[in-house]
Amino acid sequence: MKVLNWYKATSAEYPVLIDTTSSKIYNYMRRNVVEKEGEDGAGNTITYYEYEEVKILKEDWDLFMAIMPYRETKTAYYGEKEKVFYDAPIGNVSVFFDNYNGNYGVSRLENNLTVSFDTLTADTNITISIS
Repeated sequence: MKVLNWYKATSAEYPVLIDTTSSKIYNYMRRNVVEKEGEDGAGNTITYYEYEEVKILKEDWDLFMAIMPYRETKTAYYGEKEKVFYDAPIGNVSVFFDNYNGNYGVSRLENNLTVSFDTLTADTNITISIS
């Protein structure tokens, strides 16, 4: 069995956690995203993201997804009322929230899941898992 080799990466923008479009050869999975602040070369304060990433050959993706449950995490911000999770396969859906204790609902339109919720009062991480 092949082991996934996760490596550290950074980005100026919040990374797509399941990325199947940015490369012709690889699909990427990303996890453990942390927002950080630093300085650019001119001494200006900038925000960037550190995370772990693994790349999987597109030709191996279907096999990998068959043995790996779908899991994606998004951050919901103050004032938002929904998040959409794209390309979610059919299966048993589990929703997990960090920093949120309100009501929520899940609806499906083809391969997309929409999680709707009460107005948030703090940054909230929403994780969708499908098995």
